[in-house]
Amino acid sequence: MQPSPLQPPLSRVDEALTGDLSIAARNAVTIDRAPVGIAHFDLQGRFLFVNPQLCAMFGFTRDELLAMTFQDISFAEDLPHCFELLEQLTAGAIPQFTHEKRFERGDGTFIYTRVFVSAIRDERDAVAYFLAIVEDLSEQWSIDQARKDAEARLLLALEASGTSIYQYAFRKRALDWAHNLANVFGLPGPELPTLEQLLGAIHPDDLPVVQEHYARIMTKSGDFEHEFRIVHPDASVRWISDRSRITCDADGAPQFLTGACIDVTARHDSRSREHVALGNAERAIRTRDEVLAVVAHNLRNSGHAILTSVAAAEFPAVSAADRDQQLSAIRRTARSMDDLICDLLDVTQIEKGQLVLERGQVAIGAVVEEAITGFAPRATAHGLRLVAEIARDLPEVIGDRERLAQVLNHLIGNSLEFTPDGGAITVTAHRSAGGVEIAVADTGCGIPAVELPVIFQRYWHVNHGSHRGIGLGLAIVKGIIDAHGGTIVVTSTVGEGTTFRFTLPA
Repeated sequence: MQPSPLQPPLSRVDEALTGDLSIAARNAVTIDRAPVGIAHFDLQGRFLFVNPQLCAMFGFTRDELLAMTFQDISFAEDLPHCFELLEQLTAGAIPQFTHEKRFERGDGTFIYTRVFVSAIRDERDAVAYFLAIVEDLSEQWSIDQARKDAEARLLLALEASGTSIYQYAFRKRALDWAHNLANVFGLPGPELPTLEQLLGAIHPDDLPVVQEHYARIMTKSGDFEHEFRIVHPDASVRWISDRSRITCDADGAPQFLTGACIDVTARHDSRSREHVALGNAERAIRTRDEVLAVVAHNLRNSGHAILTSVAAAEFPAVSAADRDQQLSAIRRTARSMDDLICDLLDVTQIEKGQLVLERGQVAIGAVVEEAITGFAPRATAHGLRLVAEIARDLPEVIGDRERLAQVLNHLIGNSLEFTPDGGAITVTAHRSAGGVEIAVADTGCGIPAVELPVIFQRYWHVNHGSHRGIGLGLAIVKGIIDAHGGTIVVTSTVGEGTTFRFTLPA
């Protein structure tokens, strides 16, 4: 049928959609418009054919790619396994293969891909050329790397605090996962311990009480705490504090038991060391409780949020705008997890006296100005006046610029959080005897006098029972100032405001 004189000629795509093209033409349109890269290459790796998506993916023109081999743009460390698979495919040992590998794009960046390769054979069953389908995994790779980095930092924080964590699934009657649990119970090997192994390590006198305790809590939900003895293979007896949380399914049946264990033997060793042991145990339990809260609540919710966003981003029909929105949500969640884990690591290093400082000459006035600039939008949004008064003759200090910026960010951030709308925060910096004094003053709610001696302790909150953060910021601030050889003091009046002053030697 000829087109009407009043109608424009049909494009290849229009003809393909209306059925006016041959099967070969439809196949050509499919290849051109495919959302994946498609290539043919010979036994030497030379590109024989590339579709437009592959050119866009690799950042080369069609003519440029046809003058190359896939080896030219592959990462060298990915090639040996690729060659091995190609040899098996050529010999007919495998029908096709899938390989995840990296390529260097035309602009020097790299792209992480999944490549599906099959062999096209001639009438003699010899390989004529290879067909490759290339899928861009860069977004997924970035997401996986962010998740792995966050998990690695979390595990490091748990090991530094001496805490083991676990989750028991009631339906499977087995541990879903655990970290450092076998080590705490004195069990051999890195494998996931079984329930029988854990029960077998409990002191015979304590085992009936432990079994009765968990049989009772299975009928309820919430948080539970219990202490019992375990016997290590060397016959030594240790005391374990176990804090756990029951979560139920939609029908109210117990689904998971998530918990954290810590060795509190020091608290039970002898009455002569009771005071010291009690202090250490309480501090360890507080750490354990905070870690458990992060693992059982924040981390799980964040993990679910990341997985949900990943699933949404991978949905075939998702738009580019929706995928970008999901990736932004993943980045925000990962950064929040990373900030918390970094705070835990900082506190651990400070308590061990191992806080690392990269010392150099620091123009402290510039650090103050940068902090003010960074918080200005937030202050404006809340109707707060944020100003800096920096002396012109400030000497440089010897210290870690990033750590000093961290101090200012903590103090200014706290002032913004606890100052009502319409208030003011003033940051001053001037010379002092032998150095520089910096003050952060606000017109906020103030701190009761009885609380001032303990505000630099871990997990302190201006309001007891507050759930804004876990109370590590001021402990980190004092640790950084102490490591610089400085001092920090605080003055406050309830209802009028608070001022933090710290000095740094010039």
